[in-house]
Amino acid sequence: MTRFATASPLCRGGFLAAFVLALASRAMAGPTACSQADIERTAAGLQQARQTLLRLPIGDGLNPEVSEPARRAIGGMQGALNEFIVAYMACLSVAKEPNVSTIGSDLSRLGNAFALERGRSYSSDELPANFANYGFELSFEVRAMPGPKPRIGITAEFSIECGSDTVLWVFSPESEGWREVLRWESPPYDTVAGAFWVFEYSMSPADSNGEWYVVTKNIAPWCSSTWSGIRYAVLRPVSGTPVPRVLLSADESIWWGNEDFGRVQANREDFEVRYHAASIDGGVHNREVIRRYSIHGDSIRRIAPVAASPRDFVDEWINLPWPEAAQWSDRGSLGRLQFSHQDLHEASSHRGFMFESVYLCSGARDLYQVEVSLDDKDSYFFLVSADGPLTMKAVSKRPRPGCGGNDLLDSMATN
Repeated sequence: MTRFATASPLCRGGFLAAFVLALASRAMAGPTACSQADIERTAAGLQQARQTLLRLPIGDGLNPEVSEPARRAIGGMQGALNEFIVAYMACLSVAKEPNVSTIGSDLSRLGNAFALERGRSYSSDELPANFANYGFELSFEVRAMPGPKPRIGITAEFSIECGSDTVLWVFSPESEGWREVLRWESPPYDTVAGAFWVFEYSMSPADSNGEWYVVTKNIAPWCSSTWSGIRYAVLRPVSGTPVPRVLLSADESIWWGNEDFGRVQANREDFEVRYHAASIDGGVHNREVIRRYSIHGDSIRRIAPVAASPRDFVDEWINLPWPEAAQWSDRGSLGRLQFSHQDLHEASSHRGFMFESVYLCSGARDLYQVEVSLDDKDSYFFLVSADGPLTMKAVSKRPRPGCGGNDLLDSMATN
């Protein structure tokens, strides 16, 4: 279930409150005057903060706890990165179109970045003595959002135990220079799960009022499992501060064992998050989860598609709390559907569900019957309309006449 502005169970209590306080404590009133000396000074400060991290060994990869010295060092690294990025951007010309390749190269050179190449094997001679320590890897990524008032997004990623942490900045041009208009970073965390690992973001185009937003997602690092948590948020910039307004914040389960760490896409009037998570059917193992929303101003509403197939729709419908499941239910059958949903939603926490079959029904356009058994005993038959947005039409303990032919269950797998 998506939760609006909620705290993460994988991090310390008051996640969002701590987040806002952590960002606000570093908020800047306006653009910094350009100074090459400041760039050199903050680059040196970044190296000092990184050296503090490098003195912290990763360990055996089995302990997710983050020590107090490590928490202080991570906070110092975030602060040093912020000072460095802001100082560099203050000297970037607003008179010409920004070259993201040049910016990325400059930041990497000045910040002494190093990252292992994915898929490449390294000999022991190619790796320094502090290989795999906190802060060993550091990388920068730069993107530009073109338009009448362009934006530049920058991320800095550095390694920690069992993963990495990432900070996001967004800059906008002002008459005085490039101004930091949004920043998103992890608050202090007691376990590695609080870090922003495999971070991704998408900036929306500006709407007719010139307003825009950012969708972010990250995975909670863990040392021993490909099951973890995915956190995603929708952020709206606030004038005069880099601390954003959080329009939506969610923390859900993800399976990334297939190297799919989730995807986000922000459009002018809608956005989407996709990833893989558990199914109610243990034999399915995982299914694709779709979270799509419309956005108008600060108003967010979930819209279709809510699932990739009738099979996955049944899975999603059972798992949703009734107020959300009702949005995807036949308006003329809400009373009966609510009664069935209550029983199935409660049973999903302690009974075994298994998809048995999916048949197309004759005599109705795009109507499917999905059979689900509980503990290999009781069977339920779900009628799902695919004529438009997927909609639950009926739930029964008896199959509907005329639903048969070829079993489509295997063709609806999305894992």
